[in-house]
Amino acid sequence: MAKPPQPSDVQQPSEVGYESSLRVIGRHFDLQGCRQVAIFQTHGGFIARAVVSDARTPIALEFQARELPALLAQARSNRESGVRTGMGSPLMPTGYEDCLRALGYALDDYYAAGVMLCELRQVLVVTGVRRGEAGGTQAYVAFEEQLHAQDIEQLLNDAFARRSQTSSGGFFKRKQQQHR
Repeated sequence: MAKPPQPSDVQQPSEVGYESSLRVIGRHFDLQGCRQVAIFQTHGGFIARAVVSDARTPIALEFQARELPALLAQARSNRESGVRTGMGSPLMPTGYEDCLRALGYALDDYYAAGVMLCELRQVLVVTGVRRGEAGGTQAYVAFEEQLHAQDIEQLLNDAFARRSQTSSGGFFKRKQQQHR
């Protein structure tokens, strides 16, 4: 039987965390009119695959961890100046930026690492590892979640509530309890 991954084996999110990293990536998707996206965390940041506008051929994008803080500052500046982005996915009703930011917050709260996201027609698949117990010791344990439209709506509602300081937090923890 394979030994569960240990903290030193697992790729952590960039210094800005998942919430901000995924926000920046989502904003890029919105600005470029992307859809059908997949995001893979790598040692040096994130690799993404997306279909742009009406093109049929997907493109590959790289978001290096060292560039994310500057991209985040730029995204905040543009958002505050009223520059809004398009909505490329029916699964993400307010656009990728809002949805991925809310998902990133949940991943940070879940102590996730080594994350992969894949948008399908009716579901967003999220996999990775999180801190937990394996064999009675603290270790990283694998997780896989399928987020449907109502789950994404709940993530967004939690995010909007946080902005008004009324969130109960713990999206993945609540979702895991519902499966028990």
